[in-house]
Amino acid sequence: MKTNLLKRSFSLILGLLVSIPFLTAQIQYCDTPVTSSDGSKTINMSCQSLGGGEYEIKLESDENISNVPLANVGININGVGGTALTFTADPDNNNIIRSTFTAPDGVGDMYVGVLFIIYEGAGEKQFNIQQPDIDWTVTCGDAPVYDVNLATLTVDGVSVPNFVGARTSYDIELPYGTTTVPTVAATTSNSEYTPVITQAASLPGTATVVVTATEDASVSKTYTINFTVSMVDPGKNDECSGVDNEVSEGTPYNYSYNFETTDEGVVVVVELLESVTGLIAFMHDVTTGFLETGMAQIEGTNAFTTVLPYTTNGQQITFRVKFAYAGGLTTTRDFVYTVGKVCLSTDISSPSVAVDVDAYSKDNTIFIENVTAGDQVSIYDINGKLVNATVAQNEVVAVSLEKGLYIVKVAGANGTVALKVLN
Repeated sequence: MKTNLLKRSFSLILGLLVSIPFLTAQIQYCDTPVTSSDGSKTINMSCQSLGGGEYEIKLESDENISNVPLANVGININGVGGTALTFTADPDNNNIIRSTFTAPDGVGDMYVGVLFIIYEGAGEKQFNIQQPDIDWTVTCGDAPVYDVNLATLTVDGVSVPNFVGARTSYDIELPYGTTTVPTVAATTSNSEYTPVITQAASLPGTATVVVTATEDASVSKTYTINFTVSMVDPGKNDECSGVDNEVSEGTPYNYSYNFETTDEGVVVVVELLESVTGLIAFMHDVTTGFLETGMAQIEGTNAFTTVLPYTTNGQQITFRVKFAYAGGLTTTRDFVYTVGKVCLSTDISSPSVAVDVDAYSKDNTIFIENVTAGDQVSIYDINGKLVNATVAQNEVVAVSLEKGLYIVKVAGANGTVALKVLN
């Protein structure tokens, strides 16, 4: 019969064990049968040390449990709750699921408690895991355990933040403008094993460290260190233009921002510099008490625009922008802008686009220079509405328009750029 494991948590049962722990001894679980409270189902449970501060819980059924939605469960380690586990199916045995956790200082008191499993056609079954503490010092099975964990991991001689030997993946963002690939170094917990380090070839890039047991080449662990370079240049950010990734809520994706005061109000143009789907944006006008309104998307870009109704020079206003997309959201930091402040740049495109295009206004005509024949030139008003579209025939495009603030988008073989122009 096929089983389904639903999202249930191990109960954190402290009971008498906390107050009088000397009454009973720790229990070893190595393929130990545990029967459901109604006697109808049995699982085999193993709890063991894998070495290097890493521990494993293995559950084995007499039925296929490989396709179940495996749950996040909670355990209590050394009197502290909140450690989350995620079970995964054993790739070689459909009847086994496993979860590992890390306790670098070792496991003293450890509580699991009550495990619930939902069986198709049989409903919920409760398994009472015998108290008191589980003995995690044992190694279950006849196969030897080889410690292939790293003891240290450094980048340019500096320890990797939050390094733990059992954790195998690290993301490191380097400062803006970094061009030199960092050097990764490592040492192993077992001094007889030599780490094989492959440095990143470029930036962004990934370095790897592989530790293999000399006694058994099939036992190894691979660590990955993913390097990216920050797009945020603190020296170029000012009150009304720049690129940032500071957020008040959600994922800290990079975004660009530009603000400009016109007769109609403060024009805000923001762009999320990440590839996402289903992107929309909302303006949170904190000045008026967190009023939320939708923003107009500039066609073909991740940029959005709106006009805040403030025209009194010198007035300080506060606002933020919420980007919402499939699977998450990014809400910018709070912007504090002084109405009338002049931005240093009119370029609102991603800084990764290498296009030397310029746009300016003269005599109610917008001139776009340094374009290439065949480039698509699109002009939008401040509400995101397309007001003109043309294909460049030479290096200069001229378009006559009414007075106002416009977004000029140029797309061609060299990339895409968007600029603000006050006509």
